[in-house]
Amino acid sequence: MTPSLPFFSIIVPTYARLRQLTACMQALANLDYPRDRFEVIVVDDGSETPPEAAVLSFRNRLDVTLVQQAHAGPAVARNTGAALIALAVGRYYIRPTLFGRSLFPVRQLWGYAVPLCLSTLSLGLYNKLDLFALKALGGTVEQAGIYGAAQGLSLLPNIFALAFSPLLLSTLSRVLHAGDTNLARELSRHALRAAVIRLPFAGLAAGAAPDIAEVLFGPAFVPAAPPMALLIFAAVALVIVSVVTAILTAAGKPGWTFALTGPPVPLALAGHLLLIPKLAAMVPLW
Repeated sequence: MTPSLPFFSIIVPTYARLRQLTACMQALANLDYPRDRFEVIVVDDGSETPPEAAVLSFRNRLDVTLVQQAHAGPAVARNTGAALIALAVGRYYIRPTLFGRSLFPVRQLWGYAVPLCLSTLSLGLYNKLDLFALKALGGTVEQAGIYGAAQGLSLLPNIFALAFSPLLLSTLSRVLHAGDTNLARELSRHALRAAVIRLPFAGLAAGAAPDIAEVLFGPAFVPAAPPMALLIFAAVALVIVSVVTAILTAAGKPGWTFALTGPPVPLALAGHLLLIPKLAAMVPLW
């Protein structure tokens, strides 16, 4: 064993490419890395000629596992391999008991899982309510398409939130676990500033919304500019909510996350049903 080096898993999805698979396996076998510090998982996506013989020929040189499934595409093959790795990691490092009593704090886990699940569901409903309200109030398919374009133009802040929030949560959790609450407070303040500072840029994007819509989608989608000008600010607000949710979770207050994300759902529904008809005269989309 070589414990000083990291252990990693390599997923090799394949479909009817025996020659390329053999060359890949040969290259992996030639790696200058200890054989007990990595594994190879080959996921065959239903090849007519199974690669079993080719894969098994490397058993004496590699820690290799062959998984075969019905043909479903490369994405499914990669996900199958990733799921197997997650299962292996869980069994090797966590080693959950199957029948006996476990020392794992299940009640504490549920204390986090339930409010975070409800919070995620609330945000999902919040993101879909606008299109639902548009259709419920008699919007056409064309109008829904224009509104969908407006949503697409305001996605950039959401992409930032998806990338930033998990990193913030893991960093704050590590810092708080080390007992450095002052550093955790400072990181939280900086994270909120990083979210709020996007408001001026949202204002610039809202002002240039007609030009952005025309350049990206063409003149036919210029009517998407007014809703985009509103949605870009809503997207920045959701970034702030995402940052606050990460801070609350790291601070051990997961119940507050649903208290933050739950009320906007009925408020948003009421706002959509009230504002969409009133904005009909101002915005040609409606």
